[in-house]
This record gives sequence, structure tokens and C-alpha cells, in this order.
Amino acid sequence: MAGVGLDARIVYELDLNLKARLGKLAYWHGGFRQLGRPVPMFSIEVNGHKHMASFALITRVRNYGGDFEIARRIKLTESDFEIVIFENNAWYDYLRFFGAVVTNKLYETRA
Repeated sequence: MAGVGLDARIVYELDLNLKARLGKLAYWHGGFRQLGRPVPMFSIEVNGHKHMASFALITRVRNYGGDFEIARRIKLTESDFEIVIFENNAWYDYLRFFGAVVTNKLYETRA
């Protein structure tokens, strides 16, 4: 699994002392610290199609963060990857997408 954009920023800014004390909750803290901050856009090309995105997850596993099934169409035993792309960059869009992940409606939610 590889995360680009917002995911990478959260990991880069992660407080390692907090992670040592709280474990996975430190990532939640890092995510909530991003609220209100602009998320830079980048260009990604997948199968010849270009996208502007603020988050991309390239994965061979279904779960993200251990608890959330974000890539439903892939299996670890397959040789392909699934790519999840968030094309919006406003923090409130991420709240909407997070709600869609929690309620298992991500694939019904569009940017």
C-alpha cells in the first residue's frame, strides 16, 4: 500500500512520541490536525487517464488504517492494484468521504 497526498502528509507529520503512547490513535490525531488546512493537488495518470487529485491510495489490500474497507475490488492474492483517488481538496470534502467510508458508502460517493 502506498498513499500520496493527504495520507503522506499525515504520516510525515506524525508525532512519533504520541504514536508510541497511543498507537493507531496518533494517526487519527494527525488526520484531525489537517482540518481547515488546504490540501495540495497533484497529477496522477492511471491506465492512460489523467486525474487531478489530493489523495491517492495504491493498494493490494482492502483495509485502510486497519479498520476501514476502502478498496473493495482487490484481493491480496491478485497481481493487480486498486487505486482510490480523491479528486477534491477541500477539508470538508474529506469529512464527507470519511463519513462515506465509515458508513460503507464510499463507492456511491462522487467527488
